[in-house]
Amino acid sequence: MTQAEPSRFQNHRRYLRHPLAEGGAAVAFALYVGWPLLRPDRVVIGFDTIAYTGPNTAVSASSWRHLRIPEWNDTIFGGVPHVANPHSGALYPLKFPFLFLDARRALGLITLMHLVLLAVGIVVLVRWRLRLRAPAGLVAAATVLGSGMLMARSVQFEQMVVVAWIPWVLIGIDWVLRSPRATRWSVPFLAAVVAVMVTGAHAQSLYNFGGLVAAWTLGRVLDARTFRRLWLVGAAGVLGVCLAAPELLPVAEFASRAAHSAQTLEAVGQPGYIIGAKRALATVLGDIFSPNQAFVSGGNENMTSIGVAASVFALIGAAVTILWRRAKRWTAVMLTLAGLISFLFALGPRTVVFRAAFRLVPGFDSARVPARWRDITVMCAALLAAYAVDYLRSGRVNRRAVEVSAAIVGFGVLATVSGRFDLPETRTLVAWAVVSVACVGAVVLGDRHWRVAAAALATLLVLVEMGVMVPGNFLRSSSQPVSVASTPGAADRFLQEHPDRMISFTQEKYDQPQYLLDGLRPNANSLIGVRSIDGYDGGLQITKEWSQTMPFLETAPPDDTLLIKAQLRIPLDPSAWARFGVRWALVDRDLLEPSAVVGGWNGPVLTDGPFEIYENPAFQGEAFLYRASRPLSGDQSSGEQLRALGTAASTTALTDPGVPSLECANSCGRTAVNVQRLYPGAMRTDVDVTQPSLLVTDEQWDKGWTATVDGHSAKVLRADGFSAAVALESGHHVVEWRYHTPGLRLGLVLAFLGLLVCVAVGFELPARLNRRYRSRPAAAEPPT
Repeated sequence: MTQAEPSRFQNHRRYLRHPLAEGGAAVAFALYVGWPLLRPDRVVIGFDTIAYTGPNTAVSASSWRHLRIPEWNDTIFGGVPHVANPHSGALYPLKFPFLFLDARRALGLITLMHLVLLAVGIVVLVRWRLRLRAPAGLVAAATVLGSGMLMARSVQFEQMVVVAWIPWVLIGIDWVLRSPRATRWSVPFLAAVVAVMVTGAHAQSLYNFGGLVAAWTLGRVLDARTFRRLWLVGAAGVLGVCLAAPELLPVAEFASRAAHSAQTLEAVGQPGYIIGAKRALATVLGDIFSPNQAFVSGGNENMTSIGVAASVFALIGAAVTILWRRAKRWTAVMLTLAGLISFLFALGPRTVVFRAAFRLVPGFDSARVPARWRDITVMCAALLAAYAVDYLRSGRVNRRAVEVSAAIVGFGVLATVSGRFDLPETRTLVAWAVVSVACVGAVVLGDRHWRVAAAALATLLVLVEMGVMVPGNFLRSSSQPVSVASTPGAADRFLQEHPDRMISFTQEKYDQPQYLLDGLRPNANSLIGVRSIDGYDGGLQITKEWSQTMPFLETAPPDDTLLIKAQLRIPLDPSAWARFGVRWALVDRDLLEPSAVVGGWNGPVLTDGPFEIYENPAFQGEAFLYRASRPLSGDQSSGEQLRALGTAASTTALTDPGVPSLECANSCGRTAVNVQRLYPGAMRTDVDVTQPSLLVTDEQWDKGWTATVDGHSAKVLRADGFSAAVALESGHHVVEWRYHTPGLRLGLVLAFLGLLVCVAVGFELPARLNRRYRSRPAAAEPPT
């Protein structure tokens, strides 16, 4: 040990005092926030739990329990790739310990684990990397954990993943930039964190937090003057992408088939998707007296609620750090700019900044909910509030800081009484005023050299205010009876026992999770393994093929943003729905008279409360042999061309241009074929063919489908612009189908190579090999 090392330890020892106590307090606050996730008699249910996260988790777990990679989801949209959906989290490693639990119960425990991960990450970031004094880490953690932003994210798991891992990404970047031995374990650490976060992340949240990562990197580089190490951050990012390649490559391959990506300014400007200008003040500060913070904010998506104390201390922290703390100045500047710009984005198209970014920044117009930009604002505010607490602990608070604090509070009072905002009731305004004055009082205590008392008061204000608002947040209000996670109802059990494809025609009762589950709200059917032609999209799952074919079943023109059931052509035509393998219809008789929806269908074959199940009389099977075909033309969608076939639709398949047409002189009707489903993405059919025919399944076509006919490879064709098909000659044939995700194998190879590089860098193998090479004696030159 050199003489410089003890002095460095002595210099930074004060930053490492009581880290376990502070981390333990942050974890305790996380458990207080997430207690509903642990209660044995309750299960936390949000809309996305039923309609997206839960179903994806159930599909993934079902495959992993059988030691298979979940490549194909056959329960929605007539079958779609699963790993290639970036929001499925099929390869996310932190889900694996919970594979054998019910999906909704598993998600609760996984979410709680991420709350703890987030709490620990913030404390480590503040204490170890920013080197701020206790209890700055606890204040930052409480600000994020108790915020309305996190409460909304807790029932939107894919977005929660990004929030939970982002402190660790910032830790890794700072470690690479400022560590004396940055090329050893800091680079593999950052690469691993990036890879894990990407495999389970929501695309929009990942895109949004990219701005915070860029701001943080620039601020830390400017403070430490370590520009030469930026390439190491880039190298770690590339390694992280390689480690996440098993998901990223399939996503990139599948993205080209997405039906829609870009949004319009009108679509993203809907009131529920932005922070309303009139409600902006109440949205940020929250209301300690409200039983529902979502009501204060105007919706779940725009909940922010970081409280008065955290907001005031964030502004104080930004001001004093930028003005008087030169060593930390640029980080504070970049956090302040990132927080302000993100909040302007969250206000939506009404701001010039948002409209400019919408037109100029690549990928910005793909986001559906601008209000989610406030996630960055909350994270930046938490870190800036930690700066303020560290300043109070420093013992160097001066009168100018008191004046700045008073000016900040005074400006807030003027903004409140200006008439530009919708204000809550009087008692809430009084509470805001009391907390604001107490914040100034904490700074005054610091000016009088009572630094411990000042920091304690600041911490108490944040903890109490955030703790009081927690019972009114979305996580607590979404706690439902455990009966939600119990066995399915009679109608659902019937469909489980008769696994042919179905369509549900039920209501959207967002406030009644039990109804959405029993009514098999699209995607909820995946929770119990029931297959549907409908589905709820998360971005990529509505393909161009599905979008162009469904007009055959829907009203025209169809809207890709709506469910099929919201735009059905009723009554349902039995033969049209049978073409796509739909045998059952689940109808809520309280919504519409069943005869108006399924007139001509058989039933009801079962009644379960308001739900009735009807059987399609035209259903014959899950695949057909067509003896006649026509090529699709390019001037109409496949659905419109199917509709134009009229009565010939029951005997004729449509094929892609360039595929030879089948001509039939006699016995031209289609023949039903039974399909043996081995597992999602694997099928087997035994069929007798009397003349050249086209075997068309009810599974959606994809590049990953392969087929063998009597053990020999066969080309998988696309029929009706949608279905996987194969051409057959006369005779008896055994056709086997397998789905292999395009890009997955190459991604696994890249991930393995990236892992080898990470291990080599971590153990300094290149440096050791170089030293060993240099230490070898030079070879003797041959005599001349």
